Amino acid sequence: MAIQFGTIPKIYDLIIEKKFDLVKSHLKSYFTTYIKEEVQAEALTRNIGAFQRFINIAAQSNGQVIEFANISRECSVPASTVKEYYQILEDTLLGFFLWPYDKSERKKARPKFYFFDCGVVRAIQNRLNDPPLPAEQGFLFENWFIAELIRLRDYYNKEHQFSFWRYRNNEIDVIISAGKGPIFAVECKAGRTDIRSSTISAFKDRFPGVPLIIVSLKDKMARKVGDIEILPWKQALEVYKSLS
Repeated sequence: MAIQFGTIPKIYDLIIEKKFDLVKSHLKSYFTTYIKEEVQAEALTRNIGAFQRFINIAAQSNGQVIEFANISRECSVPASTVKEYYQILEDTLLGFFLWPYDKSERKKARPKFYFFDCGVVRAIQNRLNDPPLPAEQGFLFENWFIAELIRLRDYYNKEHQFSFWRYRNNEIDVIISAGKGPIFAVECKAGRTDIRSSTISAFKDRFPGVPLIIVSLKDKMARKVGDIEILPWKQALEVYKSLS
């Protein structure tokens, strides 16, 4: 339910009460209320119409590397304005950036952006009436899990930084770094839990000695495939809590 309708407390209460029509209407109204009270009332942008178009497109790109030029064309606004719009989303806590891991700040040009709640982003996408499709589940589970990591980090006052890693056609969803650099890595899987051997090899070459796990939406028991540990999401969150 968390990846279908999100984890906003009021929504969670309605889910428990099985009031799904109210769940959907509340999530749909969240976007409208946000535009009126957070953006329009505070005059964060003068072009509300363009901003509304942008949010719809941003929601379709949730959890993917941002292509500013493509979004700029679709919104009919300059790329600089698109960047400002994303900053508004971050500043008003509607979402967060995940930057690629690289020691050179100049290479941090193409981040990912995640909305703060799966239910809200599905409401913006107009997908609340149907359960998530398998392809959608992957992005939503990744979105939810990374948001949980951020929540736990802030709650326990951990001084961690999160990023993703991409090299050629290899990618790892989350690199967890502390003061001296990466200390842990996570790949999120909502369906099949296999990971390409080329990705594992490339990761180990780049980050020797850094543990890599797969966190699974569907597995109920921990298991190993080769030297890669696959953990149910609850257990993976417990592992994160234990990191210093």
